[in-house]
Amino acid sequence: MQIQTNSSQLNRNEYFKMITKNYFRKRLWLYSIIYVMFTLMLLLILVLRMPAKPSYIFFLSIAIWLPLYYIYWFWRYTGSKENAIFYRERTFKITDEFLEATLDDESFDRIRWQNILGYKKTTEGIQLFFSKQQFIYIPYRVFRCENDRKEFEAFILTNLKKAK
Repeated sequence: MQIQTNSSQLNRNEYFKMITKNYFRKRLWLYSIIYVMFTLMLLLILVLRMPAKPSYIFFLSIAIWLPLYYIYWFWRYTGSKENAIFYRERTFKITDEFLEATLDDESFDRIRWQNILGYKKTTEGIQLFFSKQQFIYIPYRVFRCENDRKEFEAFILTNLKKAK
């Protein structure tokens, strides 16, 4: 198998959405517990007319501000100058042995499939993970034809584990 893709460029909003979704999906259980507790405390305060103690107010403020803090932090992270490489134009060459990403300045990075821990399919593309947080995103729009995309997906399904 040898697939050459069209050039593609990731923008800040796409990257922000991806890392935010990845973070909150992995910690959904935590935020579910926080908001169940938030709802129960709010019901106790409103229905039983309990006085709002400072500990309740502290917990309620944490429940509200923690997700907003992470969203702000991800927004700053995606906009930092150190991450400009994520937004550069690149093409991919996909073979049975490796994935090669070539940037717009002709520099390239060749990654063996053994170094990729897993994948996650989204509606717009596929994320290939090297660690829990590091990934390469290959959007479906970069493939030159539908057969290339299907061949790549079949290769991924048979050779890689699905990421959590």
